[in-house]
This record gives sequence, structure tokens and C-alpha cells, in this order.
Amino acid sequence: MKNGSAVLIGGFSGGILRAALGLVVVSPIATLLVNLVGAFLLSFWTYWGIERGAFPSWVNLGVGTGLIGAFTTFSTMSTVTVGLLSTNVVLGLAYLLVTAVAGLAMAGLGFWLAKKVGKAQ
Repeated sequence: MKNGSAVLIGGFSGGILRAALGLVVVSPIATLLVNLVGAFLLSFWTYWGIERGAFPSWVNLGVGTGLIGAFTTFSTMSTVTVGLLSTNVVLGLAYLLVTAVAGLAMAGLGFWLAKKVGKAQ
């Protein structure tokens, strides 16, 4: 019950944050920004929160699966990419490449920073 509630609350919160950002920043930039921030946060949380055992499993589920999972949006990224590819192949491929490379870079940065923070504590 606690796990499900944590995912529900986290998912609701992540969805609200995602929708709010979409009102402020236009797509496809909003989608790119959401996914880059999400890649960083999930990587950071995975190392700092989960691997170190810093929080109970229900908190990890609420934050990782719920909050960050609902905040990020792979399906929207895929739809935006297909839309861009249908109108401008070069722009669509560039968007896909930037999303993949920058996403991996942000995940790496999150992991690196979490290790630094973990050592400092």
C-alpha cells in the first residue's frame, strides 16, 4: 500500500511539473529540457538515493518511478521526433541526436555528481 501510494503521489507531482513546464516552454524544447533534466535526476537519484540505501524502498519508488518517471516523457519525445522527421529530416535527425547524446551526458553528470556528494557525506 505504501509503495503504491508513493508512486501515485510522485506520479501526480511529476505530471503536474511536466504540464507546468509545457505551459512556460514550447515544444520541442520543453520535451528536450524535460528529458535532459529527468536523465540527470534519475541517474543522480539512482546512485545517491538507491545504491547507498539512503531511503526506504517506498521513497525510492515514489521519487524514481513516480515523480521522475511521470516528469519525463519518452513517448512525447518520440512523437516530436517523428513530426520533425516528417517535415524536416535534418532537423528531426538533429533533434534525435541531441536528445540521445545530451541525455547520456546528463545521466553521466548526475551519476558523477551523486558520487561526489556521496563521498563528501
